[in-house]
Amino acid sequence: MIVGGGGVGTMAAYNLEAGGLAETTMILRSNYDVVSRQGFRIDSCQHGEIHAWKPRGGILAHIDRTGSIKFDYVICSTKNIPDGPGPTVAQLVKPYVTPGHTAIVLIQNGINIETPLIAAFPHNAVLSGISLIGVIEPEPGHIVHNDADKLMVGYFPNPGLPDHATQEKAARDFIRLYSASAKVEASYDADVPWTRWRKLLYNAVYNPLSALTDSDTSRLRLSARQDQRDPSQSHNVLDHLILPAMREIQAAARAVHQVELPDALLESVVEADSIAEFLLPSMQQDVQKGRFVECEVILGETVRLGEGAGVQMPVVRTLYCMCRAVQFRAKERAGLLDVKELAAKYHE
Repeated sequence: MIVGGGGVGTMAAYNLEAGGLAETTMILRSNYDVVSRQGFRIDSCQHGEIHAWKPRGGILAHIDRTGSIKFDYVICSTKNIPDGPGPTVAQLVKPYVTPGHTAIVLIQNGINIETPLIAAFPHNAVLSGISLIGVIEPEPGHIVHNDADKLMVGYFPNPGLPDHATQEKAARDFIRLYSASAKVEASYDADVPWTRWRKLLYNAVYNPLSALTDSDTSRLRLSARQDQRDPSQSHNVLDHLILPAMREIQAAARAVHQVELPDALLESVVEADSIAEFLLPSMQQDVQKGRFVECEVILGETVRLGEGAGVQMPVVRTLYCMCRAVQFRAKERAGLLDVKELAAKYHE
């Protein structure tokens, strides 16, 4: 079962079925009507052009547990927005989880995302999926996969399970299924905390900066290079925002989980995206579409963990506060807030 039929979830479903070892069912939301009529149109740099594709297990418009399928894996690839209006991740996957059997795969951003899942499912393996993929859905049902699919899968230790070997097996079995297409790269993640902090170097920096400035990662770097070449313009985004924020995350990783992120890694993350591709981070895409942003699991939890361990995080905290203001705007547009009512109570 795949909960979340956007770009990442759709490419995961297609790749799993292309390998011939898995059958998938998908829960769709905003693109359900289009896909139910005409299937997915996929333009993939690794799988080619696919038209009218639907998963063999079918699609659902909402959570429905009337079927009798005992799922081996439930993949959650939705945005993780605990401060949003919808159900929690645990509530989303619960109808499809068989206690003691189903492994839960979180192909999601953020840190500490496993805690509520382990609490809700103490007898199930909870797996970490770190997806390094370029994919967008420019219109409902049209998936553009423009950068190679690389998936790292490990496990979040669940104290309710008898041993680590069981959890590692669930992760390695999933990697076998995902690798069967021979089109993508899937590998075992033996150090989940390191990998998640490493991805935060990008997600907690480029994601909010691109969302707040509406500038892709190439333009952010190009603007910094231009400023560096002009001695009169010393306050560039790279030296005064991007790298300082990454150093704060580096310090937090060390203080919270004893994770060492070397200085050379920061430099490589700065240049992770091809300068000629002009790639839009997911949070920038969300803001452009008026969607909620993952400010809590990417930024809020990073700040709470880091500052709780004694690390000063002024740049990341500033990005977090600004993204919360963006989230407020998204909630207003979604009809979840009445600003006139709030204004009337402002001085109470």
